[in-house]
Amino acid sequence: MHVHALEPLVKTSIVLSPADKCIYCGAANVQLSKEHVIALALNGRLILPKASCSKCAIITGRLELIVSRKMYRPLRLKRGFDSRTKKMDRPKTLRAAYHEAGVKTDIDLPVHLFPTNYITMRFPPPGIFTGAPLSDMNPDIQCDIKVDVREMQEAITAVGRDNLITTNEVHWGAFCRMLAKIAHAYLFAELREQGYEPLLPGLILGTNKFLSHYVGGGAEMPFDEAVPLSLFLKQIDDVFYLCVYIRLMEDRFPPYVVVAGRVTDLDAIQSVE
Repeated sequence: MHVHALEPLVKTSIVLSPADKCIYCGAANVQLSKEHVIALALNGRLILPKASCSKCAIITGRLELIVSRKMYRPLRLKRGFDSRTKKMDRPKTLRAAYHEAGVKTDIDLPVHLFPTNYITMRFPPPGIFTGAPLSDMNPDIQCDIKVDVREMQEAITAVGRDNLITTNEVHWGAFCRMLAKIAHAYLFAELREQGYEPLLPGLILGTNKFLSHYVGGGAEMPFDEAVPLSLFLKQIDDVFYLCVYIRLMEDRFPPYVVVAGRVTDLDAIQSVE
């Protein structure tokens, strides 16, 4: 079994050879934009030029926007993650609240005082691995709230209230579709559609609703935790699948596995250096 891995996170971008077609819908004779395999907002450094048409770029951009802004904006701001927004235009405050005498009061905390807290989701393995029936419902998900206790205490002291409230949003569908987008783009970057049938464009573009069949947790996978992306083969019955192991945000998240392709020519895949 061949395993391909992107090296541990670096601070400079890695620009690959152009795709010269939309890797999602296949359009070629159109204007194409570059794709960050992992979104820039999540500190992605691997760039695939000429890889997305304008229509598909809008779809994938919306998915990444939901995840980066609605789910993880406080974490990104606190930890100085990359952004296309100029530094001067980034939010200077984040919304919090407190209760007093049964009344909720909203307050705007300066970013440097806002306590780091965010939710991570742990999934069961992809349904393909376990033989689970197709379903458009979310699987059993375990959510963990990560909190910097020191920062929380500092915020409580600054506000002068011991019942400080922060809120977190969870968007399972957008998150899983974003993972599918990462896996699909990485697989294309590695193999350029040689020897396999891609399985994920429908999930990414919203025409296939069976997210948990292809996207799941990878806690049992023996890969280097410092490596954000790894590609591996998995045999199920007499079929080989190409799967991508994903670690996000500098290892702050549990590992995920996405089944990205069905092998059609095993020799062609194993011959790729």
